Amino acid sequence: MQPFAVAAMNVTRRLLNRGRHALCQSMGELLQKSFGRSSGLKSGLVAMTVCLGAFQSAQAQSEYPEAGRGNTFHVVSNRNEMILTERFARIVELDSRITRVDGFDPAILSVQALTPHRIRLQAAASGVTTLILVDEFDKTYEIEVFVEGDVRHLQSYINRFFPDSSVTAVKVKDSIVLRGVVSDPSHISQITEVAEEFYPKVINHMQFGAANQVRLQVRIMEAQRSRIRQLGFNWSLLTGSGYVSSNPGSLGSPTSVTLDNAAGNSLIHGGASLSDASISFGLVGSGGIFRGFLEALKQEGLLRILVETS
Repeated sequence: MQPFAVAAMNVTRRLLNRGRHALCQSMGELLQKSFGRSSGLKSGLVAMTVCLGAFQSAQAQSEYPEAGRGNTFHVVSNRNEMILTERFARIVELDSRITRVDGFDPAILSVQALTPHRIRLQAAASGVTTLILVDEFDKTYEIEVFVEGDVRHLQSYINRFFPDSSVTAVKVKDSIVLRGVVSDPSHISQITEVAEEFYPKVINHMQFGAANQVRLQVRIMEAQRSRIRQLGFNWSLLTGSGYVSSNPGSLGSPTSVTLDNAAGNSLIHGGASLSDASISFGLVGSGGIFRGFLEALKQEGLLRILVETS
């Protein structure tokens, strides 16, 4: 009887697409050729049992195309993590024989045995649960299953209506979280309105992703050097290693300054007093704007601005 069962399973795999009637009819023909009319009722019942059992197993797998062998989760370590989408299924496979499955929340996950080495997990509702597998050697395997909400319908609308934005919808209990970047500020309210048609509460984490911009203020000016020298502008810089000064006008050099460094050496810079200075200012820190001299020239009428950007 065992060779017959193997032959029956091979025929079953080749004829699954022909339907249940054609499958069982072929099994009957195989039975008649193998055993003849004197084989008896027992052989016929065995053949029909194999036929119907194989057909029901294949039909069950076809109801969950995402749970095929290409989507099999192979358990290799004691602790594992898995992400499932609500109403989706996935097959879990273990090298050794599975003897017990427990620990999971049946409201979130349902389990169906396929073979001694394989089970199918069906996500029923969003949430987190832990699945415990025990094999034939009493070795325990834990699988933490995170079931995320099915937001494919809403996500498809977002991708269709706003192709230039990158927004992801995530279901959190009875609410929906919208995360990502939009190409136009007005899209934020529009995407929120679409999401409210699916969920009563919408949590907005969207941002406007404009490119970084640097704004510059540019002035093109015309001034005569002689006029600038008439206004006068004195400045000096004194450090521990030297000094530098400028005296474009007739006001004289800065007052003499003596500086002692750490080595005990002295540096003396002498000059006339700066008594009639028309401009004085100081710069502290970094990132400041040097505009005092230009504004003074503009107020005195010594500077003509040709172009100025806003």
